[in-house]
Amino acid sequence: MRRPTAIILTSCCLLGGVWAMASQEPPSEESSELNVLKKRIEVLEQLVTVLNDRMHMLEEKQKVVPRAVPSPRIPWYPPAWQVPEGWRWFEFNGRPVYVMPLAGDPNAAGPKK
Repeated sequence: MRRPTAIILTSCCLLGGVWAMASQEPPSEESSELNVLKKRIEVLEQLVTVLNDRMHMLEEKQKVVPRAVPSPRIPWYPPAWQVPEGWRWFEFNGRPVYVMPLAGDPNAAGPKK
């Protein structure tokens, strides 16, 4: 007889405790703080979706942009009519250089070819 009574008493205590916990309302401070946090989470989720859309858009733009291929360097030689008479042209470090005579002798200018 003691065993069934103990079981009934234990089950009543457990059910009463569960019922008491379920009937309690959370304090208003916690609920308002909870609502603020939920709203913030919603805003952040929307921001994440916008940023993901932008990222995908930029990735697609990057795929579309053609890359320019550099062309080989073409040496440039000026026409003879632009170079004054007596000046000597030669290439130094890949660039055209002009040596002009300082004296009256046009043969004294620059390296000879």
